[in-house]
Amino acid sequence: MTLHQLRIFDSVAQHLNFTKAARELRIAQPAVYLQIKSLEDSCGVKLYRKVGRQIVLTIEGEKFRDELGEILPRLTELESGAGRTVDAHGSLAIGGSHLLSAAVLAPALGEFKKTHPNVRILLRTKTSPVIERLVLDCEVDFGLITQPQSSGDLVLEPFRLEKMVIVVSPTHPLAQKPELSIIEFAQAPLIIRERHKSASRQLLDQVESQGFSLNILMRCDTANAVKCAVMSGLGLGLIYRDHVQNEIKTNRLKVVKVHRLKEASIQSFIVYKSAPPHTPSAAEFLDLLRRPLALSRADRAAGRTKATC
Repeated sequence: MTLHQLRIFDSVAQHLNFTKAARELRIAQPAVYLQIKSLEDSCGVKLYRKVGRQIVLTIEGEKFRDELGEILPRLTELESGAGRTVDAHGSLAIGGSHLLSAAVLAPALGEFKKTHPNVRILLRTKTSPVIERLVLDCEVDFGLITQPQSSGDLVLEPFRLEKMVIVVSPTHPLAQKPELSIIEFAQAPLIIRERHKSASRQLLDQVESQGFSLNILMRCDTANAVKCAVMSGLGLGLIYRDHVQNEIKTNRLKVVKVHRLKEASIQSFIVYKSAPPHTPSAAEFLDLLRRPLALSRADRAAGRTKATC
């Protein structure tokens, strides 16, 4: 049982609604549910029950609320006097697009869990528009997305560029060439996951703008399908580098260069409501995500300084 959980229960007991409590506390709705469930487990009683779409407190829940009304103010005073947070655990609910969940959030959560073993984590992996909606509805603390929709209620913080690469199986005949011409690329069987405003569309537009017709062999719904088809030797694949980083390192796929074809990428964003999440777990995880960006900026600045010396 933690002070954080007690505060969450106090808000739920007042509103009799998880969503309203989440909005008042400015935390994700699933985090509210998880903390109440943890509180019930530690107390060994059921604190609420569902009646249709509403919730009502059980007899035990009402007793707990009444007792909490007496002790919560005192606990808050003790916390303030100690100058620290009593709650050392907490929860974290985040959302990410399919690319960024696999390439960024999952590894980062692994690192985060090493130093925060008791934090309850919820990762929602959906399309970018769905993640934006989850942020707006306070169901996740923040999201990591590409291709954001316009919404004045959300803040978009640039995260990084997601680079598109052209890959081929090492056993494919085209893998033996150090560089392809645009004609060779256009005539090769292409495996794509074509989406509006995607980086793959940028590459294809470059080729078509020069008057070449494309040989699209296969259109896939998922990046994993593109990867599997390319590894089977069916043709060239257009895919974000992070989806195939391991396969490139282990020589199961090879990056193909095309003469005079410009690199393509899209911007990814951290998305949250009017202000960055302020709960301890969410704020610390957000700092962890930002750290590589700060280091790369520092490295670039050091490089510029060195070059001018």
